[in-house]
Amino acid sequence: TRHFQRPLPPLDRGMLFLMAAPLDRYQGIIEYAEAAKAMRLKARRSRFFLASLPGECGSPIPPSELKRYREFVQYIGPVDDAASLIARCHVVVAPSYGNGMPRSLFQALAIGRPIITTDTRSTRDFVRQGLNGWLVPVRKVDGLTRAMTHVLHRPDLIPLMAEESRRIALRFYDMNAVNSIVLEALGL
Repeated sequence: TRHFQRPLPPLDRGMLFLMAAPLDRYQGIIEYAEAAKAMRLKARRSRFFLASLPGECGSPIPPSELKRYREFVQYIGPVDDAASLIARCHVVVAPSYGNGMPRSLFQALAIGRPIITTDTRSTRDFVRQGLNGWLVPVRKVDGLTRAMTHVLHRPDLIPLMAEESRRIALRFYDMNAVNSIVLEALGL
């Protein structure tokens, strides 16, 4: 994989969540902001970050709407590549709403981070419930909040989940592993 596994940041300053996606209503950004709002009452030391990635926006979110959540979510602004941000957080929130897999999900796997994503056909191969992350119902703030609460209650699982994400990345994206699978399938 192009990205290297990175050590997890220390937890002494609280848990760090990140969502990196185009600022599109269909990307689950408002649901993430609402979940962060609910979590701030449960976990005051946790921090929630949002970075905007380039991409098509069928329903752009105006900056004024994001301002409503500035007390709960720190908006980092636009970034071309979220990998360096992912390396500085504990958990990546990467919803997939049937419009392809979010790039941040692949980066989180490669860098080795637990992932919270929507339970869709395209994500089930990459996120295994409770092993390297959580699958939550599509567009359900309460499901996202429950997954975030679970990780807050069990921070001891984060290193194990990070390792599992990296294993999945190597299984699916390491060229040597992919070539071995292809050669085996061809009987060579």
